[in-house]
Amino acid sequence: MEDNELLTDSSARWYVVYTYSGYENKVKATLEKIVENKGIQDKIQEIIIPMEEEIEIGDIFVNIDAVKTQAEEYGHSFEREFSFLFTHGVLHLLGYDHMVKEEEEVMFALQDKVLDGIIER
Repeated sequence: MEDNELLTDSSARWYVVYTYSGYENKVKATLEKIVENKGIQDKIQEIIIPMEEEIEIGDIFVNIDAVKTQAEEYGHSFEREFSFLFTHGVLHLLGYDHMVKEEEEVMFALQDKVLDGIIER
C-alpha cells in the first residue's frame, strides 16, 4: 500500500491510549509485545506514543487554615505565607531539603529569592 493510500483508506482506525508522562516507552513496548504475541503485525501499521516534555514530580497540598494561623504567627500576609508554603513544597519536589545546615542555607536562600521576586515581605 502506498503512503497516500493509507491516509485515504476509510477502513483505517485510530486508537488512543492515555498514559502518564514518563511511561510512554513502557506503554509502547507493551503494545508492541501484545501485537507480536497475538500475531497481528499485519493489521497494525504503526504504534506512535507522543512523548511528553513534562514529567509529574508530585503533588502539593496547602492547608488554608494553617496558612491563616501561620501568617498571623509570623506577621506575614496571607498571600506571603501561602506563597512561602507553595514555594517550599516545590523546592522539596525538586530535591531540595533542609535537614542539614548547608542544605538548609541553599534551600532557604533560593526560597527567599523566589518569594522576594513575587511578593512583599
